Amino acid sequence: MVKKIVIHGASGLRNSGDEAILQAIIQQCPTEWQITVISFDPVYTQKIHPAVTAVRMGDSSCLRAIEQCDGFILGGGGLIQDETSVYNVSRWLKYLKYAIKMGKPTFLYANSIGPLHFGFNCWMAKSVLKKVDAITLRDEISYKELEKLHVADKASVTADPVFSLNVPEVDMQILNQYGLGGKEYVAICVRHWFDTIPWLPVSICTKFRLRRKKDILRYKNYIKTMADLTKQLIKEGKAPVFVPFMNGRDTVVARDICRLANISDDCVLNLEDASPNEVLQIIKGAALVIGMRLHSIIYAIIAGTPVVAIDYSQKVAGMIEYLGLSEYSINVNLMNGEELCALTSRTLSQAERQKVMMLKKLTLIRKNEYQNIQLFHKVIKKRKGD
Repeated sequence: MVKKIVIHGASGLRNSGDEAILQAIIQQCPTEWQITVISFDPVYTQKIHPAVTAVRMGDSSCLRAIEQCDGFILGGGGLIQDETSVYNVSRWLKYLKYAIKMGKPTFLYANSIGPLHFGFNCWMAKSVLKKVDAITLRDEISYKELEKLHVADKASVTADPVFSLNVPEVDMQILNQYGLGGKEYVAICVRHWFDTIPWLPVSICTKFRLRRKKDILRYKNYIKTMADLTKQLIKEGKAPVFVPFMNGRDTVVARDICRLANISDDCVLNLEDASPNEVLQIIKGAALVIGMRLHSIIYAIIAGTPVVAIDYSQKVAGMIEYLGLSEYSINVNLMNGEELCALTSRTLSQAERQKVMMLKKLTLIRKNEYQNIQLFHKVIKKRKGD
């Protein structure tokens, strides 16, 4: 039976991880379903996901799509948090509240929740989430956040949708396209950070590169540490390749690192129009991934590539705990060049051990992940009486 589904996530920001989440959700939905995506950039979303209809966030067409839908999905991803901006919670709950008001079946699809620092955001999240039909989460830390809000009774821990994606053997044509064919390279996936001020919109902080004094010092230590690693890799004969998951923001950080390491920024890939599958191929072809972006860690796991995880936030800490990767991780606020280089060398020497460990974990994770779409089907059937 044809269903009209609305998905509200972070598509259109040119973030490979967010597009991979959407791709995974779409692939698990029946092909006859009509899917409308609320997007930051509808043209981009439809280019990457031609099977969907995309509408621009903020347009009246979003409300019309919700009014006509048979089910509303929020997610996945780390949306309901106020670590980066105090405005996040109200922005991401806006259309969910409208779907609830319209009496639509509503579902949080594999979200991370928190951290929530501000009391009014906790109140807002609690008041809306208690009315949602069902919630799935991608880590235990998020479940504990919902326990604090007293809405954990309708939540279950599953897994990020991207774990369901399959990665074929390395496509040399894609690697050659980015000048990586025949290279032994390490994929470095840094992200912009230390430029978020919670009471200002992220776009303003990013545009003007605003940082608090303490964050200026943290950023300097961060890029110095990554520059030290970059120089060490070159010394060992391995090519450092910066793989921006969010082209633009991540690219600026990568170029700052290159300048400090006194190397050309030719090693910073331009992936603005790359699909999640192309980025996955680049990750699969690497000898190692240094992953700060959450989905760079997930890409590495599903591609079977060893990974060093850089923990910068609660959602990454939750994923590291979920994957059992603590011994291969390091905190961004505590790391230095010597420690990161040592961890990188140890991970490379234990690459096969980590691969075996993660392959076993991946089998279980994929079973858990499949519960996301199963639970969404149940929500629609229960509410519609099918």
